[in-house]
Amino acid sequence: MNKKQYRGLNFWLQVLVWIAFFLMPMMLLEPDETPSLRNYLLKCMAPLSMMIVFYTTYLWLMPAYLKGEKWQFWVINIALVVVLSFSHHQVLSYFWHKDHPVEMMSKHPKPKNKPIIRIDILMVAREIFYLSIVAGVSASVVLSKRWATTEEARQKAESARTQAELDSLRHQVNPHFLLNTLNNIYALTAFDQTKAQKAIMELSKILRHILYDSQEAFIPLDEEVKFLENYINLMKMRISNKVEIRTNFSIPTSNTFQIAPMILISLVQNAFKHGISPSENSFIDISIQANKKLICCMVENSNFPKSEKDHSGHGIGLRQVAKRLELSYPKKYLWEKGITNKNTYLSRITLYDTKMRNH
Repeated sequence: MNKKQYRGLNFWLQVLVWIAFFLMPMMLLEPDETPSLRNYLLKCMAPLSMMIVFYTTYLWLMPAYLKGEKWQFWVINIALVVVLSFSHHQVLSYFWHKDHPVEMMSKHPKPKNKPIIRIDILMVAREIFYLSIVAGVSASVVLSKRWATTEEARQKAESARTQAELDSLRHQVNPHFLLNTLNNIYALTAFDQTKAQKAIMELSKILRHILYDSQEAFIPLDEEVKFLENYINLMKMRISNKVEIRTNFSIPTSNTFQIAPMILISLVQNAFKHGISPSENSFIDISIQANKKLICCMVENSNFPKSEKDHSGHGIGLRQVAKRLELSYPKKYLWEKGITNKNTYLSRITLYDTKMRNH
């Protein structure tokens, strides 16, 4: 519901409430009371007093209170409630005594044709109590609207901050990814220029994904898988025959699953960078499973602990993954990583939201 619809609904809701209040006197006639316009108008004094208190508080006193003029709120509100309560009581008392002169003269002898006016403390106190409740309800409505406006502004600011942080992270991922990829192509040019040319072609497909698709908040899962396949094909060109690459992508055809772009590439990149050896047999297993409930990406590779002199990995990519997961899938993901019992390194990300759409 947008603001215009909310204001319209709020307006008509208030109209219906006040119509109900002003119709109520017609249904509360005394058994011996004769319906008349004068009696109806007298009974309407109560809802009219309520309306005056409500909108005086709503439109004037509460805005002044929120600006720091608290004395004005309390003094004027108390004075208004007391004056309206006494006025209501005096008007009703005047007309009631006027309509019942014989009954009142027997109890309180007074000069003829002069109505008797008494102040009934209990009735005035009751009026003050009711009008005080109305003033409190009016103040509560204003405060709730202010809270809702503040909360909406806070959520918009939080959303803008999150989006800015995500954009910043995406811009950080791209240079980090390209630097690693260009280093791999540079290594190919040293011993196989033909493979280097093919690698550049694969890189062009990857760049197309980075420049266009990855700018969206969420993209189709099929496109992200195709991007990963292009990267894996690129990496296969530079590894030796001692490295076994196994992939398993189990994704339903004609699916509508969505995923944050380039959120899985760092896992694959990390496996190629630290999970293979130029001299020893090694492997990389990459699998992606998807269904209506979740998307699971698992990357397992040989474990070759870095020596103390090896400073090639700074963990930038994985830190970015952790941050993007928190921002894109708050409380809807699980990331498990570490050394397994088989002395292999396993990294598994499970996303529990597959139906996200682009914002």
